Amino acid sequence: MFCKYKIGDVTPISVEVGDTVPDNRWNPIKTENSIIMETNAGHVAKGDTTEYSIAVTKADYSTIKSYWENHTAIDWQDEDGIITTPVYLIVTGEKKIKQFDFEQQTIVNVGCVYVVTIRQLAD
Repeated sequence: MFCKYKIGDVTPISVEVGDTVPDNRWNPIKTENSIIMETNAGHVAKGDTTEYSIAVTKADYSTIKSYWENHTAIDWQDEDGIITTPVYLIVTGEKKIKQFDFEQQTIVNVGCVYVVTIRQLAD
């Protein structure tokens, strides 16, 4: 099965969608009379963050890591072909996965799974 997601120049092997955390903006403001007031900007959709678990090759992980370390704005294409831009990535963890090759009767390392938080650029 072909993965329809595209993260910058990377097409993951697979994508598992995790939780979305909405960006509800409350700003505390201190007045001159020492009274603390808050302003509510409401829900800011572009500030929402979603966590994805993606399986990528080692080479593709280098690209993903580069996007994160260089704070590169990228295009993010979801499974419906909808492109969101700009999007920034934060890598929150990684783990290697293995797969059993029934033909060879061995366990083979097929790549790495990287847990990536996707953050859209807020205005």
